[in-house]
Amino acid sequence: MKGYGYIAALVVSGSSALAQTSVPVAEYRVGDNWSFSGTLDGRKIEYTETVTGVFENVISVRTEGGGRVHRRSRSMNYYDVQGNEIPFVRFPLTIGASWEGVQDWHSNGYSGRNRFDFKVVGEEQVRAGDETFQAFKITADGWQSSNAVTGSKQDARISYVYWYAPAVKRIVKFDGEVRNTLPYRREIYWENHYQLTRYVLATP
Repeated sequence: MKGYGYIAALVVSGSSALAQTSVPVAEYRVGDNWSFSGTLDGRKIEYTETVTGVFENVISVRTEGGGRVHRRSRSMNYYDVQGNEIPFVRFPLTIGASWEGVQDWHSNGYSGRNRFDFKVVGEEQVRAGDETFQAFKITADGWQSSNAVTGSKQDARISYVYWYAPAVKRIVKFDGEVRNTLPYRREIYWENHYQLTRYVLATP
């Protein structure tokens, strides 16, 4: 299955511990800008995202390279093909918080649904690019059910871990895989790793 968009990975600046035990949703501004690099299924990826509009319920973000503009939630979460928010980050963000989410997708002749159990497991420093940042560590474990146009079905295990840095208002680093669960075929068939390399936050 190749039906995942990138989950932008960013890095937080600063070395002191997070001052708040509960972090509210970030205030995004037109001009906020983040660049990422990593790998997707072994291929190198590099991209830049820029906020182009902030509205009551959504944010518009342009991805450099194709000039595409995407709709995001006010928490900077993606929407799935059904128009439902995929809650990779849920505010207020607190250590120990947990929640559930789903993602419907279509890609390359396949369609399916991912079911996630999210949890904020702690706070730690994370290295990304040339900086070290203070961030919330979040895990997303779950299952993927997929159907091919040929009628075949397949289940797989999802395992993500990522770090959200309040100082830059984004997930700062991401490591994820989807692994086949068949007894005779347990290989990884989707894998994504990325991190923030540069950011510029617009001034009020």
